[in-house]
Amino acid sequence: MRRLGYSLIELVVTLAIILVVGVGLSQVFLSVFASENTVTTQNDATTNARTPIDVLADHLRNAQGVKVSNVYYPAISAAAQSEITYRTEANTTVRYWLDGTSLKRTDSAGTTVVMTGVSSLVFTYYKAASYYSSTYTTTVDSHAPASDELRYLSIVLIDCTVTSGSVSQVFRTSVRLRNSPQKTAL
Repeated sequence: MRRLGYSLIELVVTLAIILVVGVGLSQVFLSVFASENTVTTQNDATTNARTPIDVLADHLRNAQGVKVSNVYYPAISAAAQSEITYRTEANTTVRYWLDGTSLKRTDSAGTTVVMTGVSSLVFTYYKAASYYSSTYTTTVDSHAPASDELRYLSIVLIDCTVTSGSVSQVFRTSVRLRNSPQKTAL
């Protein structure tokens, strides 16, 4: 006569197999959630750092040289390795600089912290030979142009390293100054 049902050994083996499969699936889910958290953290770090660098690049791109009483004041009024001062169309100056691990901005409204966690900020300066559309070379000191080179600055390369949480990001942006050097009549 044949018995119906399962033996105790069959039930224990089945439960052991279910337990092993369950533990394996839970590890897969934990790994997926940890990876998703890492990607989210990296995306947040990128967004939080990229936005201020893009704003700085846009402002530099639109910097204006100003002519007052036949004196030309170049678009970039001061430049160093980790700071830059430029003129706006209204002939006001705006300064961005690295202060410790904070990128700061000073304008007529005062000083604000634009970004924190900056471990490195390096500006590299390129000048035109003599006028707007001539060839470009780095300034004599590529990170600190001399005052007589400021009127010929035409490209600024921004290298910035930002750390947010455990994520470190490197950003590099090249900015072609639209209004520098002063355009000559055709």
